[in-house]
Amino acid sequence: MKGKGNIVVLMGELSNEAARTARRNRKRLATKECSGIKILDQARRKVAAHRRHDITTNWVANGMKFDAIISNNDEMAIGAIQA
Repeated sequence: MKGKGNIVVLMGELSNEAARTARRNRKRLATKECSGIKILDQARRKVAAHRRHDITTNWVANGMKFDAIISNNDEMAIGAIQA
């Protein structure tokens, strides 16, 4: 993305190690090199597999224009891909 663009985030519970790692990654987004990246929306909760698909589908159906989806783990990424 070369430090520019719009993203959405699928984020699980903070008690999960992957979610804590994602929070550290968010600090990276706050750097000067990523100053052109805007987080449009986040799904912050424990999300069942079928809901991950629904969340991404809703983002697209509502006309949200984003360049990338960040997810905490493979299951969340798979749900986004399926959408």
